[in-house]
Amino acid sequence: MNNNHAIPPGITVLVALMLGVFYAYVVPWLYRFETSEVIVAEKWIRLLSGDKPNDLRYEKMSSCQIVSHEIEGQKISILAVVWKKGGTTILGIDPSVSIQDLQRVLSERGVYVEVASDSEEESVHVPNLL
Repeated sequence: MNNNHAIPPGITVLVALMLGVFYAYVVPWLYRFETSEVIVAEKWIRLLSGDKPNDLRYEKMSSCQIVSHEIEGQKISILAVVWKKGGTTILGIDPSVSIQDLQRVLSERGVYVEVASDSEEESVHVPNLL
């Protein structure tokens, strides 16, 4: 039996390595562009993105800042979480979420919250109530 159309072993190994790298690095990277969901719970803020949840615990937060800015007639808001051990995590806030409710919930859980907006009348400082 003459097998003139067989794929050389070197090519087979190279293709297998390339597929492994694709599934190990490229696919997880693509998950980052998937729509995520943020859930504010009793002990943490849970970020659901891709196939695993990420819990942002309140006791590890130093402070939060909620920033709103109007761009081309649309109000854009973000939540910037500053960690006690350093670093910052930034989350987008859906327009349907009440900034005042989010501010109240975070304050009730012992997180210092600062709210900044384009308009001075909406900018307030909320002390840590606990």
